[in-house]
Amino acid sequence: MIPTRRSVITRPAPPTGNMEVALYIVADMTNSTGAPLTASNALADPYVQRFVSTFQTFLSRAGITGTATFYDVTAADRARFGTNISADVTGPCSELSQMFTLSSAHPGNTMNLFLVQSLRSASSGGNTVVGIDGTIPGPSSMNGTVASGAVVSAADLFAGSLTSCGSNPNMAGCGPDRVAYIGAHETGHFLGLFHTTEEDGANFDPLADTMKCACTTCASPTQRPNCGSTSVSSPSISADRCVSGSCGGGDNLMFWLLQAGVSLGNLSPEQGQVMRLNPLVQ
Repeated sequence: MIPTRRSVITRPAPPTGNMEVALYIVADMTNSTGAPLTASNALADPYVQRFVSTFQTFLSRAGITGTATFYDVTAADRARFGTNISADVTGPCSELSQMFTLSSAHPGNTMNLFLVQSLRSASSGGNTVVGIDGTIPGPSSMNGTVASGAVVSAADLFAGSLTSCGSNPNMAGCGPDRVAYIGAHETGHFLGLFHTTEEDGANFDPLADTMKCACTTCASPTQRPNCGSTSVSSPSISADRCVSGSCGGGDNLMFWLLQAGVSLGNLSPEQGQVMRLNPLVQ
């Protein structure tokens, strides 16, 4: 056997970085004035401005600045992908994966987010699926593949009044903030982050400084005996069960569930390091 030598090049996590974000308007929707939402008018709309600002706020917690550029897709692509796309079928020939290939129209080192009107899922356990990634982590710097991006439901983008949003991100009362949260969460996945705690409260991310919320400790006392059970319904760990003491992480951007009033979009130092080390961040 001929011995082989391998070299691994490492680099320290930079304290800050910038990331180019490409936002594809796939949803066939109107802006706050009633006009069709397009790349040319998106950044002039106050709701979109709020969405971008809040999205950048979440990224800043990882030491990342985000530069947003909007792109249109063809009418045929809007009709095919924009409404009610399945989140359950994720193979390379699925509508979801084929939508990600649209990023080939704009080559570059970009985080690609595809804004659709809605996602459908028969396996979500009663929860609404609002975002999904092509893969974790994503194929950074390689646009045009079946995994080159993440899809985000923009159903709430123009929901409610901006006067109810306030000065800080408000997932309970501000539609653009909820869409920004979804976009930032899916961006975290694409950059290499996993859920801090999964729905079952039995699987967690590998980072040392993120709070975990174990089913056997944090489910309600009546539900704890069912943790991990296959004979009865296992508990679903909601964010409000994970807000204090040894049951934490419900306020983290990468908790598995967005729950208004609890989800704050926080990130730990190690999560920020993972994100900044991704090739998308320059």
